[in-house]
Amino acid sequence: MRRFSYASVALVAVFSTASAQRSVVPAIATNLPGNAAVSMPLRWSEGTMQSRIGSWLLPANFIGQTIRGIRLRRPAFVGEPAYPALTRTMTVRASFQTLLPNQLSIDKTVNRTATAPAVVFGPAPFSVAATTSPGRGGLLGAEYVVIPFSPPLPVTAGHLFLEFEVTNAPLTVSAGHWCDAVWVRNGNEAGYAVAVGDGGCSTRSEPLTLAWTDPLLGPRRGSNTTLAMAGGLSSTTSSPVPVLWWIGFDPQARANGPTWPGFGADFGAIVPPMAGCHLWVPPDAVLSGQTTIVGTYSFGFALPPAATTVGQKVGVQCATLDPGRAALPMSVTNGQILVLDSIGVGDKCATVFFPGSVTVSPWPTQVGLMPVVVIEH
Repeated sequence: MRRFSYASVALVAVFSTASAQRSVVPAIATNLPGNAAVSMPLRWSEGTMQSRIGSWLLPANFIGQTIRGIRLRRPAFVGEPAYPALTRTMTVRASFQTLLPNQLSIDKTVNRTATAPAVVFGPAPFSVAATTSPGRGGLLGAEYVVIPFSPPLPVTAGHLFLEFEVTNAPLTVSAGHWCDAVWVRNGNEAGYAVAVGDGGCSTRSEPLTLAWTDPLLGPRRGSNTTLAMAGGLSSTTSSPVPVLWWIGFDPQARANGPTWPGFGADFGAIVPPMAGCHLWVPPDAVLSGQTTIVGTYSFGFALPPAATTVGQKVGVQCATLDPGRAALPMSVTNGQILVLDSIGVGDKCATVFFPGSVTVSPWPTQVGLMPVVVIEH
């Protein structure tokens, strides 16, 4: 685990011009990036990914509609590089199944026979064009895997089963070509923390970054946050390097104002010397500290249940000294968006991987993991 594409010009022309509605699954990824990534369907030259997505996550009033195709996007992690063009021989299968997502097996054949999936694409060569890095002001990665379903898939009762198979033996692994994903470890909701924007805007060679640092748990009401800035200047006893950090509530829903040009806007809109930096968090509360001898700064704050709600979004961002900026010697980090307690995914999805030509996965089924899927219907 861990990213614009065309099967053919003619297919995409038909696919993109047809009257269709798009729905992002899971819904949290409509305007936030995923917190994980998957190697299929492009990164491995040979292998299979099977995902079962619970009906609870699918669009409302979905039964009776038709899936015309799906899109997958590349991740927008801090530091994500550009990806080169790539071609894979791909087959996509899909169906609606009665078994629950957490009943997805490590046996490829068993999963297929739960309700025999129809071939909705291929087998055929599938090509993606080169994509650039999401960049400093990027929020979501490009939708670079665009798969029209032929024939389209009628939506029936049950849970959506998707299978992506590539057959370019022997198995090799691309340096990039991940696909964006959401992962709720073991299907247990524990908060959701994602970086927005790529590496701040430091003039130094080392990017100025802000990360969520709890390896197992996300932001939960009644707990403390765990965040760390890296890439700042080193503090000494005689020359401490200041850090400002600020918190903002529901930054994506916040109306623009004199100190808030909008989520992801260029900082230069309100402070011209900061042009090229991006503002992700409104300054509802501003605090300060100083870097360590290695230029880092770790901090946290409480999330009291009385002052927060389940699913609430809390943004955090940092700024620190950057002498390379002559007019205003300060640079900012990427933002972190914390979604408290739950994003409504839980164990309602699962994914399993089969490297090469194996039919039984060497790894357990990942309950709570799924690629971010944009459904055309």
